[in-house]
Amino acid sequence: MADQPIGPILDGLGVAIDLNEGDLVESALVIAKVVNADGQTTVGLFDSAGMDWLRPPGRRLTSE
Repeated sequence: MADQPIGPILDGLGVAIDLNEGDLVESALVIAKVVNADGQTTVGLFDSAGMDWLRPPGRRLTSE
C-alpha cells in the first residue's frame, strides 16, 4: 500500500488536539491499530520529520 496522508484518517476517527492561542505543533507520533485486508490486526507507529530522537529508544523497547 502506498503512503497516505494521515490527517484525513485521524479526522475521520474524530481525533482532535486542544491547543491554546500561539501553540505550535512541532512534530507528531501516531500509534494506530491497523486491520489488514485479511483481517490481521497490527500496530503501526508513524512519526513526522523531526522525531528522529525517538527512534533508537523505540527500537530498543520493541526488541525486548
